[in-house]
Amino acid sequence: MARLTALLERTGNETVDIFQNCRPLSGRALSRHGDGNLMMTKTETCGVCGCRLHRGRDYAAASVAGRSHATRHHYVAERFFGRSANRRGEIRGRVFVRCPWGAEGKSQVFCYECHELVLHNPVLLPEDLKRLRDLVILSGLSERTKPAHVRKLAGRIELLHDIIEAGLGAVLRRRRRDNTRLERTGAAASHRKRSVVGAGRSTAGR
Repeated sequence: MARLTALLERTGNETVDIFQNCRPLSGRALSRHGDGNLMMTKTETCGVCGCRLHRGRDYAAASVAGRSHATRHHYVAERFFGRSANRRGEIRGRVFVRCPWGAEGKSQVFCYECHELVLHNPVLLPEDLKRLRDLVILSGLSERTKPAHVRKLAGRIELLHDIIEAGLGAVLRRRRRDNTRLERTGAAASHRKRSVVGAGRSTAGR
């Protein structure tokens, strides 16, 4: 807490930067209130699984705290714009001059588990990769030798996003239909059960 207080003295009323490892274990952010007192802001949660996030010194540790540690993920990889955490301030080999989705530099916070294991490691089986290659060819984005430009690479990146977007939409619609069907089935079963119970009580009262 003393470290947090000292940092807030230097930053005034600004909220403590979320990457300074200065959040308490509860996952709540601390900031300086107008009256000079420390205040708690809303609890952080993962953008995918919704779990309560944790901040401390156990990032990536083989523990519940390590798995739920907060970590930031860019919607569109910084390397697509020539930036790298290993080369701060240096721009090299941009794939996109302008972001096709208007999301350059934008990011969201996730738990370590969802960020590093789910988002960074999508499962692509042989049949999936064959379909991807077929789509690359049909889209005119295949290459025999690498050209000097990266326009087709940019096209393949956009194509993969289109595939993910279409797949997410299709699965979401199917799951919603399934859930609606289950809810209706459950409601009908509950109604039948109440009807049977009511009929039994009427018979018993005769």
